[in-house]
Amino acid sequence: MQVYARQKQDRQLMDYATEIRMRAEIKLGKLLIETKASGERDAGQGGDRKSQSPLATVKLADLGLSKTESSRAQKLAALPEAEQEQKIEEAKRKADAAIAPQPRAINITRPKPRLKKSNDPCERCVMAVSAIVTKTMNEIPIGRQSELIAGLQDVIEDIASTFAKKREEAIPDRRQFQ
Repeated sequence: MQVYARQKQDRQLMDYATEIRMRAEIKLGKLLIETKASGERDAGQGGDRKSQSPLATVKLADLGLSKTESSRAQKLAALPEAEQEQKIEEAKRKADAAIAPQPRAINITRPKPRLKKSNDPCERCVMAVSAIVTKTMNEIPIGRQSELIAGLQDVIEDIASTFAKKREEAIPDRRQFQ
């Protein structure tokens, strides 16, 4: 169920599946502890099941469990109930993090700028640049926003210096008229 929930990116199903798995592990741990204490299960892992008598105790391998799985389940079962609940919640958070969408871009929904027809070339230019930036904002990853702003500032500085040069060229040298 967890794999399916991860594929469908369904948080509610993921929480449900994680809780079921964790509670099943705790129950398994309790059963393993009980069967070991009552002598129904071997304490060890070794030996060949076929060579033993029919009344032999069950081994972890017979149950399809590894030592690691058994140890984990028994450790969970040995915890007090409050700690078991904490472990379940922790497992849910980890599982949710596995399906959480990675932040890529800020999803800003801004009203589209009104492109009123203006005869002023400055106003038209500002509105056109604003429209382009607003349109592509959602495509820009969060980590690259400062790069965009720095790039736009560089472009604005270049434009400002170009206009300053043109202004200087347009003003005639005063020495010529003296």
